[in-house]
Amino acid sequence: MDEKQALEQKYFEFQLLSQQLEAVQQQIVMLNQKVVEIDAIAANLGQLNNIEQDKKMWATVGGGIFVPAKTDGDYKQVLVNVGADTYVKKPVKESQKLVAEQTVQLQATLKTYEESFVKIQERLVELQTFFEQQQ
Repeated sequence: MDEKQALEQKYFEFQLLSQQLEAVQQQIVMLNQKVVEIDAIAANLGQLNNIEQDKKMWATVGGGIFVPAKTDGDYKQVLVNVGADTYVKKPVKESQKLVAEQTVQLQATLKTYEESFVKIQERLVELQTFFEQQQ
């Protein structure tokens, strides 16, 4: 491989890694948003016992739409989406455990993406330095 082909190959690698870095960064943002959402769910589950009976409140029906509701004071179970729009009743404690497990899984996935981000970024810096030396 001659010098020109090697330079073109490194430039192609630089472009590919730049695209990968952007995709990984988007995944990191999405995972961070999911972590915030899961943390809010955990906090809300922890506050269920503090809600008074017969208290008026607004319940979400999705998509930013709410309906008036009244609490009945029975917060021993919650409905949990177990996939494919299938919901089952689960005890609050079990739901809290499930949310905690999801948090651990999300944090592990986030760490993997962050490590990939750093490796890609390091390689991009190496290539950038190489290109600067070629000028």
